[in-house]
Amino acid sequence: MPTEEKKENRAEFYIYFHNYYGDLDSAMRFKRAPTVAPDGGIIKQGGTVEYTLVLTDKHLEFRPDAREPKEVTCAPEWRIEKPQPQVRPMVNLATAIRYVTEVRDKTKDPVVKKNADQTLAKLKKLH
Repeated sequence: MPTEEKKENRAEFYIYFHNYYGDLDSAMRFKRAPTVAPDGGIIKQGGTVEYTLVLTDKHLEFRPDAREPKEVTCAPEWRIEKPQPQVRPMVNLATAIRYVTEVRDKTKDPVVKKNADQTLAKLKKLH
């Protein structure tokens, strides 16, 4: 359940994920998270992720014909202010299944398709 602290055109969200199932790489290979530490202790599942959002009418637009992104003005919308590179993106299980399915259906790479099929089978067992 997300909690929110809002200040003018900024909002901070703290989202707790109850389960941490594992990692997914760019080739759609899923690696299950360990449940036991090397010393035999049980690893606690889950974690909290913090997002700072800002209401802005500007964003960078990346165009294939340009070397640098261009700042454009648009209708105000909420955007993540500072992505945290040290924190992996976290999504719930349903979103992960939807994402892997979409990548599998769009890719022409047979290896990625095969990995995605295997990953979907693993993720659906966790469901």
